[in-house]
Amino acid sequence: MLTSYLAVLTMETDERLESVQEIQGKRWENRLNASYQSGRLCAWVSSFHPRRLPCQLGSNTLCHGSYNAGLKLTFDDDTTWLLRFPRVGRVHNSYMDEKVATEVAVINLIRNNSSIPVPKIYAWGVAVENPLDLGPYIMMEYIQDGVSLNDLLKDDNGTRLLRDDLSDKEIETLYRQFANFLLQLFKLDFDYIGNLDSLHPVPSRPLTWKVHDILQTGGVDTFGTPI
Repeated sequence: MLTSYLAVLTMETDERLESVQEIQGKRWENRLNASYQSGRLCAWVSSFHPRRLPCQLGSNTLCHGSYNAGLKLTFDDDTTWLLRFPRVGRVHNSYMDEKVATEVAVINLIRNNSSIPVPKIYAWGVAVENPLDLGPYIMMEYIQDGVSLNDLLKDDNGTRLLRDDLSDKEIETLYRQFANFLLQLFKLDFDYIGNLDSLHPVPSRPLTWKVHDILQTGGVDTFGTPI
């Protein structure tokens, strides 16, 4: 009990947990690869297409960030979807479903109530609804490859400074776009403080990064139950 309490105070990581999570992540990737090699993955995704068109991987690379992994899938009509999963080993198993449900609720809210460009969601489900045993998922519109704003703005010396040749007009355009997005988000108001969740009609307690990190790296669950 003392060890768990100290983990919360000092944010020390439990190396045993990290080893288990790394193994879990590799096993999940093996299941994902096996489902693709067998043809089950593409057949499953095609079952959600309005015309049930066949699809194939748009790239053999599993794209991922810190907490999500995704596959680009292209259908015979050249439409492209992103199949997105929480990363096993990086997102705690107990909160994967809630994480995905929250993301779906937020994306749909922004898409329906603002002009902020977010992808269209075609299908989603929690872990028990995934016949491939790959966990909760989102099938969404694929946003075409673009150029990072960071790459456009940073100087050529590898620092975090802005380029010297940026004009005031370019900076103003960027700030106006950001301000427009923030103002639209600010106008979205609610009757309760809490967490949007597509699984429940009533907002629940927030699912925060900090509390999740304490659980994932220290093994201490301080979330509590949803309201």
